[in-house]
Formats: sequence, structure tokens, C-alpha cells
Amino acid sequence: ARDGESGGRMRAGARRPSKWMDAAACAEYDGSGAVNAMSRRMYEHLDSTLTRIRFERYLAGGAVVADFGCGPAHVLALLAPKCKTVYAIDSSQHMLARARANIEAADVEGLEFKGAQFDLEEGDEAALRNIVPERESEIAICSLTAHHVRDIAALHGLIVRTVAPGGIVVYFDKMQSSDSEHPGAGSRIIPEHEELHKTVRHSHGLSKSTFQALAAESRCELMYCEPDLTYDFGREGAALPILAVYMRRS
Repeated sequence: ARDGESGGRMRAGARRPSKWMDAAACAEYDGSGAVNAMSRRMYEHLDSTLTRIRFERYLAGGAVVADFGCGPAHVLALLAPKCKTVYAIDSSQHMLARARANIEAADVEGLEFKGAQFDLEEGDEAALRNIVPERESEIAICSLTAHHVRDIAALHGLIVRTVAPGGIVVYFDKMQSSDSEHPGAGSRIIPEHEELHKTVRHSHGLSKSTFQALAAESRCELMYCEPDLTYDFGREGAALPILAVYMRRS
């Protein structure tokens, strides 16, 4: 894979250190059987859905795909054979190193890898433009990441700006059964919750109505939004429903 690493560094002191800043924690996550199995299920859902809706740029190969909060980029690596360019975006330089290694291991000839350290919580729009130009990607993915971010509307706005008209925005994330179950639902800015915020913040779940509102506000067509997957987030026997969400940018 050809390299196109770019900037978008976090400002010092923007947030307390996360365990994902630790190389050992990133290596453990990358090697986790449960994480790899979940990544494959998300990839299979993506592949099946993009095939069902006849998304030609994916089916023909040569797609431009951006993964927001990519982690070790397991999903991107599985998508790589259908791509010409992949943008791997994460707040952790150690995760980005893992992402690069996994994309290179996919061994796709001519594939361009563009990795960048960027804080989705901080949401620096100007910095993101230097990483992914507006309307550049044809598929934008945000998997098991949005629940870390307090301002979901701001995150969605950042992601949508990078997607070309007719392109697809995809979320996989833990489902909240109703907006009434968490405060701040109207604005989708979620207050801190002491019990949920350890070394990695898990601010909230996301409901169907949240995604319906986000799609309407961003003038996207909400094509699909169902809890098709489950994941236990490392808590054995406590599997949570995972919403699979597909939007098409107008």
C-alpha cells in the first residue's frame, strides 16, 4: 500500500489520557479474538448491504473509504480489495500503527493508505479538511466509536462533509432502546456519566430516533437502521444490541 500519512494532531491537554494511548493496550485490542470476530461481522454486513443496494463504486472496485475511529482497521483491511484509497483516522498513534500494519498485510496492489491522528471529540473541522478533503470519500464508516463522543450531531456533521453526493455513511454502534433513556437527547449532547467514564469514555447508546434526526438534519436518506448485531464490549454474558445504520448523502 502506498503511504500518504497526514497531520491533524491533537492539542496537548485536550483530554485526559486514554488507555488507547498505550501501545500494549492497542496490541491487546488488535489481537483480541472477540474484536476480530466482531470486525468480520461488521464487514460481512457492509459487504452484503452494499451489494444488495447495488452501490456500484464498491462493486466495481476502486472505492474511496474513510474510517473514523478506525482502531486497528480490521474492517478497512477486509474492505481493502474493493478500494483504491483508505483513510484511517484515529486519536491514537499506536492504533494507527496497527492500522497501517493490517492494511499492508491485506497486500492490495496500488492501494493508497492515508493515516491521520485526529480527535473526533475535539472536532477540529479545519484540521479534518487537511486529512480528508470535503466530498472525497464514497463510503464513510464509524464503527463502535460514536458512543465515545458527547456531541453526536457535531461528529455526524464532520463525517458527512467528507462524503461525496450519493456516497454512503455507515455506523455500527450500541443501541439505546429510546431517547428518553439518556439525558440531552434533544440536542444529542450527552452529559458525562461517572460510572461510564473510566479510562475510555462510553458516554451513551444511540437510538433509532437519534439517527433519524441526524439524517434529516444533514439531508441524508436514512436507508437502513436496525439492531442486526450484538457485542459484549468485553463483558462476558452481557451482549448489547448493535445498530447497523446506512445513510446516503444527497
